[in-house]
Formats: sequence, C-alpha cells, structure tokens
Amino acid sequence: MSSRNIESTTWFDHFPTEIILHIFDYLSTNDIIYTFFDFNQRLNTLLLKNRSYFKYFELPTTNINFWKTILSIIGSKIECLYISTINLRFSLSYFSNLKSIIISSSHGFPNEELNAIIDSEQFTNLHSFKIKQEKIFLDITYYDFPLNQNDLLNKVFNNKSLLKIFQSSLLLLPFSIIPIDGITHNFNLHSLTLVLFNFGDVFKLIENTPNLRYLNFQSKPPYTSEQLINTINLKLKQFHWTLIHTGPTIIGYEYTGTDFDQLTSAIKIFSSSLICLSLNLINLSIRTTERFPFNSIKLRQLLESMIELKQFHLYARLYKEPIDIENVLSQFKTQYWFDKNLSFGMHGTYFYTLPFYFDDLYEFSIGFDNVKTNNCDILINNHRIWHNVKSAQLCRTSNNYLSLIETLKIQMPKLSTISFGSYFKYLRNETERHHLNSVTTFHFAYSHIEMEMDLLMNILPNLNHLILSEPKSEFTKILNSKIQKLYINNYPEMEKLAEINYVHFCNVKYININLFNNLDKSQLYANIIMKILKNCKSLDTLLLYTLHLVRYDTFSSSETQLSKVIEYLDIDEILNNYRMKYFQNYLIFSKEIVDL
Repeated sequence: MSSRNIESTTWFDHFPTEIILHIFDYLSTNDIIYTFFDFNQRLNTLLLKNRSYFKYFELPTTNINFWKTILSIIGSKIECLYISTINLRFSLSYFSNLKSIIISSSHGFPNEELNAIIDSEQFTNLHSFKIKQEKIFLDITYYDFPLNQNDLLNKVFNNKSLLKIFQSSLLLLPFSIIPIDGITHNFNLHSLTLVLFNFGDVFKLIENTPNLRYLNFQSKPPYTSEQLINTINLKLKQFHWTLIHTGPTIIGYEYTGTDFDQLTSAIKIFSSSLICLSLNLINLSIRTTERFPFNSIKLRQLLESMIELKQFHLYARLYKEPIDIENVLSQFKTQYWFDKNLSFGMHGTYFYTLPFYFDDLYEFSIGFDNVKTNNCDILINNHRIWHNVKSAQLCRTSNNYLSLIETLKIQMPKLSTISFGSYFKYLRNETERHHLNSVTTFHFAYSHIEMEMDLLMNILPNLNHLILSEPKSEFTKILNSKIQKLYINNYPEMEKLAEINYVHFCNVKYININLFNNLDKSQLYANIIMKILKNCKSLDTLLLYTLHLVRYDTFSSSETQLSKVIEYLDIDEILNNYRMKYFQNYLIFSKEIVDL
C-alpha cells in the first residue's frame, strides 16, 4: 500500500455520497482509481461497494509500480481489460475474473504479446475477445500476403472455448485459412468479425459455429477458378460483408475475374433467416451497369430471397466514366422499391442506399446538390441521411468550401476526418464564424491546397492529427502546439520534416511513416529516423512500416527493407531513451518509461 494517510480528511469528504458518485460519472475508471483509491477509508469503502467502477479498466502505461500495488487489491474485480499499448507490463494473473479483452492500436500487435494473452489461463475464461484497428487512412488497401494465425484460431474455434464474441480487424493483417488440426466446434460463439484473404475461408470457419448469429468479415471477392462453397445450416441474423481491394496483379498470383454468381449465391445461403444485410462493394471491379448490384433485376432477385430481411445497406462503385446516373437510378423507380421503402443515391461513380449507412464517404463533390436519388423526398424530409459518416473525402469544386461547413456540421455530426483531394477557395473574413469542432484528423491528399494553415487551424479548432501524403515544406508551420499525431506517406517529405527545427514538433507524440521498399534509401531512412528521435522531444511512439510486397507469398521484401535500415541505426543511442520492437512488417520505437 502507499504511504498516504488512509484516515486523512478533506473538504471533499463532506460531500454527500450522491455528489461524489455523480462526479465519478465524469471520470474514467483509471482516473477514479488513481485519484481516489487508497485516499481514505470512506472512499475505499465507497469504491469497493460500487463494483461497477472496476468492471472496465485500461491497462496503464505509466506509474507502473503504483498500479501493481493497486491491482493486487482490485484486479480480481476487473471484468473488461482495454489494451492500447504493445508493451504488456502487467501479467494477466492480476485479473482473475476477466471476461473481456479489447486490444486497440493503429500499428499492429506483436506476436509475442498476443501469444502471452492467448496462452494465459484468463483467456480460457473470456466471453469476448476483440482486436480493433484505429483506422489511419481513408483508403486502406492490403497487398500483403496474409498471416496464418494458427494458434489464435485454435484457441477461438475450440469446443472448450467460452468465447461468445470474437473480433479481429485489419490490425493483424488478413488471416489465411489452411487445414488446421486444432480447429473444432465452438457452440458458444454468436458474433464473429474477421478479415480473411480468401473468399471461401469464412465458410470453412463458420461450419464450426452452429449458433453464430452475427457475421462481419472482409475478404477478396470469389474468383471464377475457386471451388463452389457448400450450403451451411446456419440461422444467421446479421451479415456484413466488405470486399478488400484486390490491387494490381501480383507475381505468383493469377487473377481470373470475379464470379458474380458465386458472390450472390453465398449471400443467399442465409436468405431464410437474415434480418440485416450490409454489402460494401466499392473495391469490387464493376465495369458495367448490367452487373450486380447496378442491375435492378439482379439485385431484386437477391432481396426477394430474403424473406425476413428488415435492413439492407449497399455501397458500390462503377469503374467507368462517364456514367448516366439518371439511367441507373431510373431502374429503381418502380413500385417494388417504393414498397420496400428502399432509396438509392449516387454521386460520381458511387452508388449506395439512403440513409447512408457506412463510415467513409469517398470522392464527395461539394455540395450536396450533386447527390442524385430515386426518391427525391428522402433528401428533403430525412435529416439523418449522412449521420453515420465519420470520414469524408472532399473533391474539387467551384464552390466555396467555407459555405459548406455549416451544412457539414448539421448533416454529419460524427465527422472526425476530412481529406481534401484538390485545392479549394476560402473567404478570410468568414473564418471566425465557420468551425468544424468534431474534426480532429486532416489528410492532405495533394500538395496544391491553396489555403493558409492558420486559417485551417481556425476552421478546425480541435485538429490534432495530421496525415501528409504529398505536402510541401511550408505546411510544416502548423506542426506546433496542436498536432499530436503525424502520419507521413512520402519519404521525401519525411526528409524535409526531419531537418526542421524541433520547435515545430514540440507536442507531436505519435509519428507513423510508410518507408516504401527501396533498399538504396536504407541509410537515408536511418539518418532521418535518428534525427526524428532526437528532435521530437515529446515523442512517445515512432512507427515505421512497409505495405508493398514484391511477391505475395513472402514478407521477405518488407523484412529486408527494415532489417537494412536497422543496420545503419545507432542502436546504443536509441536504447538510452526508447524500446525498439520489430515484428511482421513494422518497426516501433516507444519511449522508455521511468517509473518513479
């Protein structure tokens, strides 16, 4: 226990219990415990009596010795553990009654730490295990060959597992399912979220989950050369399917074309029980309106098989220009679609159901007048059409961007990320009364953005996360007190930024850099890394990664690039202040914590 006087009394102790509990409602579990536990007997009793304050807990990254002492007392009361660090400084043995683990990170999770979790005694008692990804870019694509996470899958798909919910997103890279001896039935699993490399893999897994009711997965589309899937006796209620970008032709992999019939047949397997169907097909290469889902007859044939369907969400893109939008939408102006209360909208080459269901809105030309629909009434009478949008990619327009800000605030209240795809106009004298308070992330997709950065900071007062794809050096002047997260997707700009006086990085805590694969630049990369680690005084984490591969069946290209960079680093100097971890195609430097 700490040396504080457990019987100390302050004015705070004179507050009624109801007021104290009301104050606690505004604080996180970690803040409550760190501030009030072991302060005096009354607060200890109050907290221990209200076990709800201990159910959800975030694994600490500082004050390690303090937390080890406290967790030896309260660890058994914690039911849900949230992990946002790659350095596990606490054994799961502290949490004997754990029912849920949530891992969240923007830069993957090392196999060593993952294995420590899934091999622990606590994992066998979990009801929920989620691996979430903090999305970095609006247009994440994966050309990497997937990992085969045999150990994790064996733990999840096991007749001894108590897991009811399992989620694994892009954070681990897509799974590749090959015959695994240890996979058996999991009768408890009712919710499954996975990223899979091959279309047919998910059906191999769900054969072992007879009580599954919610399925959310991402995969490449079915190809004409693939074996047809078998019918599965499964009463699935919700089916959410996102197609991963197939990317360019990869050496060693033969692209044979999408099998649209197999795609719809796979969905129809669950037609008798589905109440919710969501299809995100924007990465599917559709080049004619005769294809599903632009063909209203084929889409209708699919939906007519769904006898219990209550919700249908669709997002697709036609990869050809120009497109006769009116002709496409005219197919959906028949009585069938009105009776189903299904409205569709289009802008540019994108086609979707309305209200818009998905997080990301791509290539959205300003303003909303460019959206066409088969049901004009919905644009007028439904004020929640765009309420789900969290990130928007705004494109070239002749309109004034500032004139749109108030509309965005009303139409997209959850908007947190904006990407500008071209230059925009502005009015200096109007910046003081136009603000997007919800936006914290800004993505410079191109360098030709004709707006001074001080104006940008006025428009986006809560901006703290900057993504630079092709910036000019003058953009670095906004890297001041507000920017805490910085993502760089272009190594020439990384070189310029590393040379900038450190005051421009005074509060940057997280830097993520895509190095690309270029062995000739290894020494240059290493020099830049050393400068960033030295000049960025507030830096907590520097992440280096490569996503492009020469061959689909090996990580050798990525590993070779990062290994070569490591050869040129002054490791001894780095280890004075940082821990270095190298896993998969990531290299992470995290600030060494001194626990006083």
